[in-house]
Amino acid sequence: MRSASRSVRALEREIDPNAVLGLAGLPAARSEPRHGWTNRAWVGDSYVVRVSSGRLEGSLAHERKIIDLLRSSGIPVAPVVASGLVDDLPAHRDEAGEWLVSRRLPGDTMASAWPRLDPARRSRVGRMLGSLMRSLHHVPVATSAPRWWIDAHESPLLRNAYRPRVTLGPALVEAARELPDADQGLLDETAALFDERIGLFASDTEVLVHGDLYGHNILVTMTPSGVSGLLDWEGARTAPADVELDMFLRWATAADDFPQSPGAPSSIRRGDCLELIDHVAVSYPELFAIPNLKARLEVYDALWHLVQLLLDGYWRANDPSATDGRSPTWDRLRALLEGRGPVASLPL
Repeated sequence: MRSASRSVRALEREIDPNAVLGLAGLPAARSEPRHGWTNRAWVGDSYVVRVSSGRLEGSLAHERKIIDLLRSSGIPVAPVVASGLVDDLPAHRDEAGEWLVSRRLPGDTMASAWPRLDPARRSRVGRMLGSLMRSLHHVPVATSAPRWWIDAHESPLLRNAYRPRVTLGPALVEAARELPDADQGLLDETAALFDERIGLFASDTEVLVHGDLYGHNILVTMTPSGVSGLLDWEGARTAPADVELDMFLRWATAADDFPQSPGAPSSIRRGDCLELIDHVAVSYPELFAIPNLKARLEVYDALWHLVQLLLDGYWRANDPSATDGRSPTWDRLRALLEGRGPVASLPL
């Protein structure tokens, strides 16, 4: 696994998307750049070029396997044209990362389209999304997880453990205790939360989940209104079905915290997407009927914050321009433990 500091720099490097198209056997074309959290992308009229930083090793290769699995499922995924390694590019020999070229699907991201959707379209999009989630969770598949995610369950890569196994909670707490700004009392409370609730997960069965379903990974069309694509499958794996709600509810309750790219403003105000939860629940009610759902989601939320703390600490340690201020994630973790987390007010 390449170092995080090198991966951060990789997000800023100059990549010619047309050089990637050439490797895929496609002609050069105009495209618009996108800057994401772990990948860069260029969107053209017919194709999308994505380049990973290399931090989540093998992520795009895993995504291609998942897309191949889903091609006949009826779930709208972007067909992959070609993929490879960044060091295939003559100008980027020995550099980290992967590239992937896929066909462009119609529509805009839900995050950009939501303010323009009238109530009827919002209902249709939400119900269709619920149906697609349900279909995904019934796709026959053996136990599966990306290599980078498996590796992230061991030190020193715990900072990459996005939506990890619940049993990793105690190890994440102990790793967070080593952070310079660690709040030991808060971590004691978090450890107690895991200890009290681990039994809620003892009888879980696993299904195929996307793992990162939120407004920027869902494409929608206006006319006819509907979901035209589910994007970014690099973290897809088998897990309890309600893992899917972790990121989805986080976005639906606080979409303004998730800009299209780092530092960009959000076009959605807090609370504007709450109705989406009800629409999804209409077509996938059993997902919201899982016993102890809210208590389980709070455990997933605690895991999310611990991983963010570790990643934030690692980036600060490897970025000379980073400030030494206290991570704001500590306050979010405290809000969760005090009953003020993202799902606390939802009627689940």
